[in-house]
Amino acid sequence: MDPNNLAVKYQKGCVLSEIGELEKAMECFHNVSGPVPDEPSAKFMEGKCAIEEGKIDEGLKCMVNALTLGYPNKNEIYGEIGCVVDAMIQNILK
Repeated sequence: MDPNNLAVKYQKGCVLSEIGELEKAMECFHNVSGPVPDEPSAKFMEGKCAIEEGKIDEGLKCMVNALTLGYPNKNEIYGEIGCVVDAMIQNILK
């Protein structure tokens, strides 16, 4: 596999996120979204991994970037953001 192939890096990030290697997955997605700044899927996945890692601010920024870049499934992003907000509310009410 060509280590410079952005499609391969994206797929590697997806596999790493599925097996719980979130830091490595975020790095892969970040490497894709750097050279291809209009790639909303990479920003979405980077944000999803960041949120799972507990890096809420970073994750939400990536989600908003994915929205502004035209991520095709806006309901998926809204759902992820809603889950974060729900978890924050639950923590406040404890």
